[in-house]
Formats: sequence, C-alpha cells, structure tokens
Amino acid sequence: MAVLIDTSVLVNVERRRLSLERAVGERERAISVITASELLHGVHRATDDRLRARRQAFVEYLISSIEPLPITITVARAHAAGIEPAVLAEAALAFDLDRPADLARARELLAA
Repeated sequence: MAVLIDTSVLVNVERRRLSLERAVGERERAISVITASELLHGVHRATDDRLRARRQAFVEYLISSIEPLPITITVARAHAAGIEPAVLAEAALAFDLDRPADLARARELLAA
C-alpha cells in the first residue's frame, strides 16, 4: 500500500533538505495532482533565482519519480464530508475504491 504524501511534508523535506526516505520511510509513495500543483506554485513564489532553481529541481524530481494520482469524485466527496484526504486516498488505494458509492464503504473501512 502506498503512502500518500501531503504537500506540507514535501515542503518540509525541501526546506530542510531531508531525504524522502527519512521523511516517509521506504514504503511505496504517492502524491496527488493537487500536491504537484501546490509545489509548482511554490516554485513561482520563490523570492530569488537560486531558491527558484532549487525548488524547481526538487519538484521536477518528485514528479518524475512519483506519478501524481488524480483527484476522483470519491476523493472530492470525502473531502467535502470532512474525511482527511490522505486517509481516504490511502483507503481508496488499498481497497480499489473509485465510485461515489464507495464513500460509504470507505467510511466503514476507516471506522473499523
């Protein structure tokens, strides 16, 4: 089962120049397309060329090594209902959930 890495974790990794292994271990990794977008936005917000280049290299490395997961309507519904997106995404990966009707099943699985 892959661990869905939140943007805040990756920002911390980049700022502290940590390894992903140190931050999330050796498990299979996943990021969402929203995380990719937020990281790319951070590249544009960099205050100088050196920082921008460092962020760009980090983000491009991530995108090339971890294929971003699309946000499905199931994930959107769960987010609207207040289920932590990373938790739902991990459940969706583990149990192959991809339909709106799966939201109730995800809640059952998360409550167990």
